[in-house]
Amino acid sequence: MKSPALISKGLLALAAGLLAGPASAAAPAADEPLRHFNQNPLVQVYGLPLMRQAGLLENGETDMAFLVDFSSHYISDNGSQERLILDGETTRVAFTLAQGLPGGFEASIELPFVQHDAGFADSFIDNWHDFFSLSDGGRSDGPRDRFLFRYERNGQTLLNVDDEPSGLGDIRLGLGWQPELSARFDTSVHLTLDLPTGDADKLTGNESLDAAIWSVITLRDFLLPGLTGTAALGGLFTGEGEILADQRSTEAAFGWLALAYNWTPTVSTKLQLYSHSPLYEDSAFDALEGVAAQGMAAVGWRCAPQTVVDFGISEDLNTEASPDVTFHLTLRQGLN
Repeated sequence: MKSPALISKGLLALAAGLLAGPASAAAPAADEPLRHFNQNPLVQVYGLPLMRQAGLLENGETDMAFLVDFSSHYISDNGSQERLILDGETTRVAFTLAQGLPGGFEASIELPFVQHDAGFADSFIDNWHDFFSLSDGGRSDGPRDRFLFRYERNGQTLLNVDDEPSGLGDIRLGLGWQPELSARFDTSVHLTLDLPTGDADKLTGNESLDAAIWSVITLRDFLLPGLTGTAALGGLFTGEGEILADQRSTEAAFGWLALAYNWTPTVSTKLQLYSHSPLYEDSAFDALEGVAAQGMAAVGWRCAPQTVVDFGISEDLNTEASPDVTFHLTLRQGLN
């Protein structure tokens, strides 16, 4: 059996070949969903895909994007057999490149960098929750600007990260296919491979090869002119990882819903929901065995003919299964 390193090198070489060649400009859609997924530090190491519309790049078109997610975590749970503390902040920065191919195909690659640290935002997040009357999960009673990710079970420490690690995350390769259908809607199917390039000890990766497969449909002028609706449903299949290996669930379902309204040809507002089934089992804590549901609100602005900037905020709808709050920024650029 080939090692993960050899598999990774082969897949990266394949991606380089797919993405090579002359590029033409692709006009990013201002109403595309915020490219985001759950940033819970014990979840973001797996291959859950970024939200997106169904429409793919046409043959010869190229699109690149620069994504930043800043997430604040606070969980302090004590049970009869287990104890969990997730207290800190996570910054994930990613560069993505996509290329339209013949036959309705699109190839993509995502290069992420992940940093976990104590941060500085506890007081700001407390005020944020107070202003909007949102649950803070006990954050206001905890230490200020502490960093500690720890899980104990039956008297054994199974996870302990307290040194503010950072590093390359799991590189992702994607392939999508879109048939030619109605001018009013698009549909596509996708396969993403999450390569074991991150470090499980640093929580920048899970050191396993994951695969996600899903389908997406996008309807334009949905219910009223200018409103775009997107829905997706899929499955995640994970390999043998190093994080809480005895409590891993190797299969998970996921999906998302997104609505975007185009106020003008250059400005849109977006409401989104991303949910997935648990990635861990045999735990009483929602942070491990809870169904995650995140609500997002965002604004998209086409600031140049081939450039779109997105800014969004994500809140956990079921406390603990996803971060307290995540702030997201994306710059998307069609290439000439």
